[in-house]
Amino acid sequence: MRMLQRMRPRRTPSRSSFLKTIDDRHRPLVDNRSAGGDGAVSFSALAAMAVDFAPAGTARGAVVEAIGRGIGRVAAHELAHQILPNRNLHASTDETSYDFADVNRQAQFYGPIGWDRAGPWLRIALGERPPVAAGR
Repeated sequence: MRMLQRMRPRRTPSRSSFLKTIDDRHRPLVDNRSAGGDGAVSFSALAAMAVDFAPAGTARGAVVEAIGRGIGRVAAHELAHQILPNRNLHASTDETSYDFADVNRQAQFYGPIGWDRAGPWLRIALGERPPVAAGR
């Protein structure tokens, strides 16, 4: 995931780890229960929003990409809740951030976004990789 590209998450077979993802079509794409809460990503709702926020004349392929982008961005936000269970990830006023409280916005699907307040907290929690040299 691009949101974690410079951080150091570790994979573990441990069932007690605090971060879990589910690859099961009959369950939510993201599950926050291990962090003491629930979180889910709804394909139908996000697909409808991506269509609604598409600029006039947007090609079908670009809308399909926006649906995937929107799902990924919500999943990144929900995973951040698991990694930072005691932080308020809804306090950002920057609509172009992963940690903005509302998905019902054009930036969720179209254009670049980044971390606002949660960025430094995630770097502390996960560690940070050194930048990759150009040409690699």
